[in-house]
Amino acid sequence: MTDKRVQGVPETTHALDALADDVGDLTRVNEAIAAAIIPDVRPRTPVRTGALAGSWEARGTKDRAEIVSALAYSVPLEFGSATVDAYAMVRTAVDANAGKAEDMYRDEMHRLAAARDFGWQG
Repeated sequence: MTDKRVQGVPETTHALDALADDVGDLTRVNEAIAAAIIPDVRPRTPVRTGALAGSWEARGTKDRAEIVSALAYSVPLEFGSATVDAYAMVRTAVDANAGKAEDMYRDEMHRLAAARDFGWQG
């Protein structure tokens, strides 16, 4: 059996660990993704006064994008209730923008890899 030595393993391991730390907090890109989807949520939102359509906010946490409204009736309108049919405006917009979100995550991975001089291509 031939013994082979891989060069650069500690450096590669260190770079992967640093990249994993960066990827562990995707708050910035998650907020950007939510903000990019909101323009598609607004026209899907039923309007009486316009308050709900204007209340959508983008939030990002380290592991998810959130589109939220402080208005109490946003949840029953989104998901439905015993007396209200579901409008699914947020879920429909999220589904319609899945490709955009995927592209934004891919771009963020490239940015993080480049910032760590990792040289990842994907």
